[in-house]
Amino acid sequence: MATELQVLLIEDADTDAVVFGKVLQDLEAECPVSYVLNRATSIAEARDRLVCSDLIICDLTLPDSQPATTYELFLSQPSSAPVLVWTGLDDPQMMFRAGLAGIHTYVLKTRDPANIKSALMCALGLAEARRRTKAAQAELRQSLMQQLREIGSDGEGAS
Repeated sequence: MATELQVLLIEDADTDAVVFGKVLQDLEAECPVSYVLNRATSIAEARDRLVCSDLIICDLTLPDSQPATTYELFLSQPSSAPVLVWTGLDDPQMMFRAGLAGIHTYVLKTRDPANIKSALMCALGLAEARRRTKAAQAELRQSLMQQLREIGSDGEGAS
């Protein structure tokens, strides 16, 4: 059984979190990966969860952060998880700064949940690809370590 993707939604508005949850539910039939949705309502609450997240969806207007501060958080995080910004800030400069900060997708909040559907499906695919790559690398490391142990044990009796 495949590991579930850990999706972190950083959103303080309950209504927007409900809309996002509904979009995810609607994607379940189309999405070939399993995921768990976790929610944080502030940057402070999300900070400890970033490293163990496979995909991060973040609003830019949070109670404890300004957009620039939020970008700095993602620039400084050790996680390689894709970040999707889902915000009401329709500002070309913010969009450009998002790209500079390594944000993968910038989606405007609208009343039409379909607006985020394609971006979310792509982000889930990217997160799954990264999860599979990490798993393959771990398997390869384990195989190489086993081979090295076998070579080492074969060489001990040869002298």
